[in-house]
Amino acid sequence: MELITIKQVCKLLAYSESKLYKLVHAKKIEYVKLFNGGIRFKKETIYNMIEKNTVKPNLY
Repeated sequence: MELITIKQVCKLLAYSESKLYKLVHAKKIEYVKLFNGGIRFKKETIYNMIEKNTVKPNLY
């Protein structure tokens, strides 16, 4: 299980930190709470979220 920081997730999703914290607070995004009070995200969860929300091109 590889964990990534909130700044890395912001870059991957092109979200601001405040938007990401709102999603965490609304329990719309899964996170891991650390013993020191910080939060991290599972890399595979974020990649699945990106894949799920990506629109695939329509090839004719």
